[in-house]
Amino acid sequence: MERLKDASNTFLKESREYQGSAGSYARDFESVRSVINTTATLAERQKDNADKQLEQMKRQVEEVAGLKEEVKTLKEAIVVLTQVEQEAGSQTVVELRKQTSTLGYLKSNSDLGVASL
Repeated sequence: MERLKDASNTFLKESREYQGSAGSYARDFESVRSVINTTATLAERQKDNADKQLEQMKRQVEEVAGLKEEVKTLKEAIVVLTQVEQEAGSQTVVELRKQTSTLGYLKSNSDLGVASL
């Protein structure tokens, strides 16, 4: 924008010095004003787009942070599952599923503090 301002000022100075009529200078002045207005409008659109991109990036960072937490939670679940498998020893997967299903049912249908499982 600074270069546009300098170029505009230089052009208008030259136009004022060398144009033979006020009408020619007025046309040059309007031309410069139009270019500056168009450039300002485009710059504002670019700023708006950049602001939107920044907000989108912020949301993406929040989502990545959430995924990181979910991965941490998944890792903890895998550790617990491994411990349960070790403790279960000879129990079959079907038996473990039945126990898990029963615990899930109790958790969702009672106030016995099963939620801490």
